[in-house]
Amino acid sequence: MCPTSSRVKNFFDWKKYFIDMKRKRTKILDLYLRALKKRAGIFVLIAKYERAIADYKKAQNFAFNASDIYDIKINLATVYTHGYSDYEKARKLLQDVMDHINNNPNEPLYLKASNCMGDIELQQGHLKKALKLYKNLMKFFKSAKDLEGIAKIYNDIGIIYQNKGNYDEAFEYFKKNLSISKKIDHKRSIVNAYINIGNIMLHKRELEKALYYYKKVLELAKKIGFKQGIATGFLNLGAIYSNMNLPNKSLTQMKGAFKIFEEIRNKKGMGATAGNIGFLYENSGKLKQAMKFCKISLNNAKEIKNTRGIGWASSIIGDLFWKKGNLQKALEYMKIYLETNSKIDNLDDIGDAHMTIGGILIDMEKYNKALEHLKKAEDVFLKNNNNFFLPQINAYISKIHLRNNNMKNAVIFANKAMEFAELNNDVEQMIVALRALGMVSTLDLKKAKSYFDNASTIARKTNNLTQLAKTLYELSKLIKNKKKRTEYLIEAKEIFRKMGLKLWEKRTVEELKKID
Repeated sequence: MCPTSSRVKNFFDWKKYFIDMKRKRTKILDLYLRALKKRAGIFVLIAKYERAIADYKKAQNFAFNASDIYDIKINLATVYTHGYSDYEKARKLLQDVMDHINNNPNEPLYLKASNCMGDIELQQGHLKKALKLYKNLMKFFKSAKDLEGIAKIYNDIGIIYQNKGNYDEAFEYFKKNLSISKKIDHKRSIVNAYINIGNIMLHKRELEKALYYYKKVLELAKKIGFKQGIATGFLNLGAIYSNMNLPNKSLTQMKGAFKIFEEIRNKKGMGATAGNIGFLYENSGKLKQAMKFCKISLNNAKEIKNTRGIGWASSIIGDLFWKKGNLQKALEYMKIYLETNSKIDNLDDIGDAHMTIGGILIDMEKYNKALEHLKKAEDVFLKNNNNFFLPQINAYISKIHLRNNNMKNAVIFANKAMEFAELNNDVEQMIVALRALGMVSTLDLKKAKSYFDNASTIARKTNNLTQLAKTLYELSKLIKNKKKRTEYLIEAKEIFRKMGLKLWEKRTVEELKKID
């Protein structure tokens, strides 16, 4: 062999060696990259988001092709969306990915990015944008027979319809999600399905069924170490116990939820839970603590630009000002509640806002404006096939006619309030309707007293102190016996004071002065 050919052979041996080394290095880096992404996914599952982000960012440094880089960016955006509710940072990452792949809907990374973008729109309350994205994605997932993707989209579309107040339609989507999730044994998706079906049961006032699903949420979430699911389970159990008139048990669950959401730095969850805690404190008359948690809720919602959250927190703060007797402030916050929900077309909350504004305007003695809002509320609820608020609306309208000395219409609407209360089979609504009937029956004192007595009996039996005090206040006006009248007013005044109902307390004090 000539020297030249020997050198050529050596050259090719070295070249082969370097190629082999490069391949081995590439394989090792690829395995390392996969391991980092897998570990990051586990950290997301157990809500250790900072460690997940650290692993994803480390993986970016070792990613050597565009596909891996973009996939990691989408994963980071998902963490920022669901973990921290940092929608601006998530949007920036997703937009970068979509721009680089030229918004190609046939590119799997585009679908993954669009899915996350839909989640952002949904969480910020942009329901129309989210629905459009999800329906487009559903076509591709069905075409690819991607059952996990299909299940998620069913869940997300269900949430949109739920937020719009279309509960029956939402329920159908949640059932489809649960069926597919069980078929593929996707446990986190099963947890989400249980949460949402429980929410529908709660709305329908089927409390035992809701309790069943929420307990399954907690059981499964704990089993798989899904912290966000555990926190949501506590939150929803708190809501059930509140509806079952078990405020202390409810508060314990809510505080447990808040602690976990705070630990995993989930601002949306913190905001929702803080609002619920504020609501519980409000109902127990601890208005200072209530305002503190409601402001936490409002600030978190504003920080993450959660439109629905802003509206909901504003509604509770408005209610707190109403109870304190600051009607102008109450009206301001309730108008924010109405405006925010009008943006996202949330029918039930739009109706609730109109109804509450109507109640505030009655206290301000602006009866014509109050009637306008109450009629709008009634139209919304009838359109949405939701009878739950109709007893209160009709009781308010009856009160307006009574104040305007139109006794005929006052009686008609008081009776309508009772019809809907009996249809809904709800205790508090029954008390509201009985009070309305008592107020329009003053020409027949025996009959009026009977209505108020029934209302006070139910209120005492269910420990509904606010309704009890209002009933005693109104009943006192029918009583000629000064001693008995004074007894009713003193008991009502003490309850109003305890519950922080300054406006009603003031009215009661004024009535006591008239007796003196």
